[in-house]
Amino acid sequence: ARHEVLRTTYRAVDGVPQQVIHEPTPVAMNVIDLRHLPLEERETNAQQRLDDATHRPFDLTSDLMLRTLLIHLTDNEQILLLVTHHIASDGWSSEILIRELSDLYQAFSRGEEPELPPLPMQYADYALWQREHITGELLKRELAYWKEQLTDLPPALNLPFDRPRGPRPDYRGERVPIEVPDQVTQRLRRLAREEKSTLFMVLLASFMTLLYRYIGEEDIPIGIPIAGRLRTETENLIGFFVNTLVLRGDLSQEPTFRQLLHRVRKVCLDAYDHQELPFEKLVAELHPERHMGQSPLFQVMFAMQPIAKERTKLANLSMERNVLQTKTAKFDLSLSLTERPIGI
Repeated sequence: ARHEVLRTTYRAVDGVPQQVIHEPTPVAMNVIDLRHLPLEERETNAQQRLDDATHRPFDLTSDLMLRTLLIHLTDNEQILLLVTHHIASDGWSSEILIRELSDLYQAFSRGEEPELPPLPMQYADYALWQREHITGELLKRELAYWKEQLTDLPPALNLPFDRPRGPRPDYRGERVPIEVPDQVTQRLRRLAREEKSTLFMVLLASFMTLLYRYIGEEDIPIGIPIAGRLRTETENLIGFFVNTLVLRGDLSQEPTFRQLLHRVRKVCLDAYDHQELPFEKLVAELHPERHMGQSPLFQVMFAMQPIAKERTKLANLSMERNVLQTKTAKFDLSLSLTERPIGI
């Protein structure tokens, strides 16, 4: 009832997509009880059901954009699965969803009426505002900047694959966990302060250096996600606001790392000043040569998340977050880093 975008479906009228916002209705939660099974069988069964629910496609013409599943493992342990479609949600939205779910649970478990602050706008209002806002001089200015920034962009990064790229992408991928210890992270923070940069900029410059060592190319375009919530009214709104910026790493003339960091800092700050142009609009304007097997403009993604809350304490419940891996790769290579109290 609170977030219209979760009950919005999409239909095509004469080939043009339209939003259809439905009235709030009760959401049927799928509840599965596995307490009667032996422990090992219980965990295998639970994982299979989570995988099935995670990989089941959404029908954008009829489904709610939020899918839920509750699995009882023991009398005191449950798994709550929340699956959202990316058309209606992003990483920031996930934090809102979990926070508001916690607030609602807390109130209902005490027999109280929840008191969530009213939302000043809905996602459809934002979509209309964005369409009317990014026109005229603003659109010209944004396009001019990005066309200049991305002129003569290399067609693709020649990453050292162990097999030839297929004609069509299958998007199968795998995730490899890494950890940067706190001691190293603190030194990186100190370097960022010394060079008037951010930890994000230091890590991005490091990643560009690593790619340069592997492929030997001096021009390295990398995509980064940016929250896209430039209006305060959107801070507590679930929806797809995130935009993608293309940052070019310039490793020409054998720079020192600090010199490269200064270049990266400037590229980042300039891009932040021109972040309003939607990525799909940029691709349409630049119309780069397209190949089925790779994404346009960049093939490597770098993302950094803020410090994540690992556990949430509620009145009579301890909640631990667990992100399921879908084994899907949207790009050739992605590096996703999350700040934690004990490192990255």
